[in-house]
Amino acid sequence: MAGRRHSSYTGEHTVSVTTPTTQTEAHVTPSREQRGLTLRSFVVAIFALLLLSIWVEYNERFCFYGGPLTENAPPIGAVGVVLILVVISSLLYLLRRPLRLATAELIFIFAALLVAAPLCTQGMWTRIFGLMASIPHNEDFKSYESLPPMLWPHGGNMAPGPFNGEATLEPFAQKGSGTLTWTSEPWPHKTKTQACPSLINTQPTDRTWLELRLDKMVGTRTLLVPGENFLFSCLVKTDGGLKPGSSYFVTMQADNNAEHTVILSSAPTNPSFALRQGFQRIGKCPVQIPVTLDEALILRIGLIGPGKLTVQDVQFFNSQAVEGVYTGVKVRRASKYEELGPGERDFTLRRPDNLFSFAGLAYVVQGYIPMQQWVMPMFAWTLIIGALFLGFMGFNVLMRRQWVDSERFTFPMNILPRQLFAEETDNKGRPYLAIFRNKVMWMGFGFMMVIAIIKGLHFYFPEVPAPSWSNMWSGAIRLETYVTNPLMKAYFGDTSISLVFSLFAIALLVETDILFSIWATFLLFKLTGLFGKAFNWNKFVGYPWEWTQAIGAFIGYAIVALVAARRHLARIWAHLTGREPLDDSGEIVSYRTAVLMILGSLALIIGWGVWTRMGWIASLLFFSFMLVIGFTSSKVRAEAGMPFGYWVPYWSMSFVAAIGGMAVFGTTGMLVATIASGFMCVACFFFIAPVQVEMMELGRHFKVRAKDIGHGLWLGLLGGIFLGGFGLLCWAYGFGADNLATIWPYGQNWYFNPYRNAEMAIDRAFIADPTNLLTPATEPLNVVRNVEAKGVAIGVGVTGLLALLRSLFMWFPLHPLGYVLATSYFARTVWFTCFVAWAVRVIVLRIGGAHSIRKGLIPFCVGMFLACVTSMILFDIIGLYLRTLGITALYSQIP
Repeated sequence: MAGRRHSSYTGEHTVSVTTPTTQTEAHVTPSREQRGLTLRSFVVAIFALLLLSIWVEYNERFCFYGGPLTENAPPIGAVGVVLILVVISSLLYLLRRPLRLATAELIFIFAALLVAAPLCTQGMWTRIFGLMASIPHNEDFKSYESLPPMLWPHGGNMAPGPFNGEATLEPFAQKGSGTLTWTSEPWPHKTKTQACPSLINTQPTDRTWLELRLDKMVGTRTLLVPGENFLFSCLVKTDGGLKPGSSYFVTMQADNNAEHTVILSSAPTNPSFALRQGFQRIGKCPVQIPVTLDEALILRIGLIGPGKLTVQDVQFFNSQAVEGVYTGVKVRRASKYEELGPGERDFTLRRPDNLFSFAGLAYVVQGYIPMQQWVMPMFAWTLIIGALFLGFMGFNVLMRRQWVDSERFTFPMNILPRQLFAEETDNKGRPYLAIFRNKVMWMGFGFMMVIAIIKGLHFYFPEVPAPSWSNMWSGAIRLETYVTNPLMKAYFGDTSISLVFSLFAIALLVETDILFSIWATFLLFKLTGLFGKAFNWNKFVGYPWEWTQAIGAFIGYAIVALVAARRHLARIWAHLTGREPLDDSGEIVSYRTAVLMILGSLALIIGWGVWTRMGWIASLLFFSFMLVIGFTSSKVRAEAGMPFGYWVPYWSMSFVAAIGGMAVFGTTGMLVATIASGFMCVACFFFIAPVQVEMMELGRHFKVRAKDIGHGLWLGLLGGIFLGGFGLLCWAYGFGADNLATIWPYGQNWYFNPYRNAEMAIDRAFIADPTNLLTPATEPLNVVRNVEAKGVAIGVGVTGLLALLRSLFMWFPLHPLGYVLATSYFARTVWFTCFVAWAVRVIVLRIGGAHSIRKGLIPFCVGMFLACVTSMILFDIIGLYLRTLGITALYSQIP
């Protein structure tokens, strides 16, 4: 495919042909490779990951005016931790030379930090808890029926398992004036039937119930702590509806105290798409254990008045892992714990009197977190994220040589670490980091540090002037407010101008033609708003299909990447089948292993779907789409760098709608996909895909053992999941999310509104005709009638057309990558930053040529970015001091 080949360092393009060339990549001999993974670097990496997690949570949760610390690229938090390590390492070098971290060790640590950084913030932990907890916390029991229990934290079920005949009624007991019969009912989510107890009353005065006694303690273990929160839920079915005046109820009674009503309803239950036999999930969360509880709690599920009530799947388990996040945990010294009354011990931790003991160590490691309730959801989400990471790595290993040798991508994200970690030796043979003796770098550092300090001073002293238009989330100039013409208002709608210096510094490292395509294509795409207003195209449902066009563009760009790499992939296939030898010893794994990684990823995805009840088809369709996004993300970052997140398809659930929606995925498949997309597709989760290939190439540049790079990436994944979660949950349980400065991450209930609307729509279709749930408007890939499929098709087509024009005509200015990003929040946020960066690069090139880019602009930009990082560290240290003085309005914004 014809096109443009990029120079490897200046960032400028030369006209050439991108047809894969003969691969003559120089292989680094093992004898010259440096060890990145050592015992020292491993220990330091764990410390660095923990420090990053704590810093992110402090900056983005505890400081109302903080962050975003790790939503940019390279993440300020990760670079900041590396700078701290460099300073410490340099001080240790002065004491004893062998104590200094080697460059290969720093790169191993950096690889781990780059993977962990997005997971510590909106790439996972900032959003996933709110997504897991919103349904039970907000008592949405219709959706809860489709929520797999292993995907959110809670205790074990204290009620017995599902009923299946008289032998399973115990420890329930039937009481009251009515009768109990057994009804065979199809079991939801399974293909078998269960024998369910049915309560039958014939008289208006009849009252019949199932009663369950739960002891407060079993042996020395307290199961029901007075004051703690539980979730109650069960399936009920009112056969033929209830008679007037009849109702069903759930009550709770502590010992011989007064009975407390938990649920009382007379609403009939009706068949639905999720529960086709007419059951309905009812429940209450939280149910607080009475503080008067002494010996046993009595639960009753019953029927008042004439009618029939069938009961199944009773659940009663501790939900303090969810509710406790909002209120926070209470801590009491062990020696004082017994002084608490019976009703004062709810969600209370015993703090050992001696923290320097084994009990004290266990207390610190637990970090306020109810670990037992978190084991299963942590395992479940780690498994699926690990499966995706495995697939990303397989694709990146297969494509790295194509992108480096044949298409000559510049990997803009590697320019800063290549500058930062580059070593030279002085006349005495002592190594030093060359960037810190570069005068141009210090000029950029000084320039940016002055601006950053002025912005901080303006926050504390408003009389100090500072540019408000350079703030990340506020102060942007909205262009639509400066025009009055309706057409121009339609064009400039949701378009603003801002210049964020930390993003600007990295944007200046991106190739000039890529920068042009980003801002120019964004402005061209804004014409859809003007045309919609001028020609009344807004009458077409979904116009201009911007969010689904983004999905199609990502899929289309993946296809373009595979077409461009067809000869390279053919050589790999020939190598795998033994027809042509190909040296893959320089990769972190062999090509054969990379293919097995992709197949293993797909196998894990299928197995995960079966285990979680998502369904193997739904799981394979959705998470294969996630693999496609990750593949495209790697290519996009290799070309364009992308200094900020929010550039993948934000509303990725439109892809599910395009291939059939609820009718194909089912309620559980749809709900799990909604939760996954809620943290994977909105911000920066997919940073973990391009980081892999970037670090592979960075490791090759510094001659770090390839397998050590791989180990660093996997360590970062586990660190981001477990230490990132540890940081967020410790802050939340320790202080209570309701008491933090930033509380929106814990309230993600709004994100499920499209799911709820889809479930109501499928319920209506099911009631109308259970055998025909698909209509032309929801039919998979019906590009004429299905609005979502139409947008996807447009996105694929336009991307392919731009790629074709780019390959046929050397003069064609628009890179298809610009269209891939045009509808994203990234483009809306940084289009003007890219425009200014493009203009600066054009001017610098005209004045000084490529040499001025290499020797002037690049070190200057590195200095600017390091100043941004340093200012974040500085203002957070100042903030910690001011907090001791009682000042809580603290400045800690990204410059």
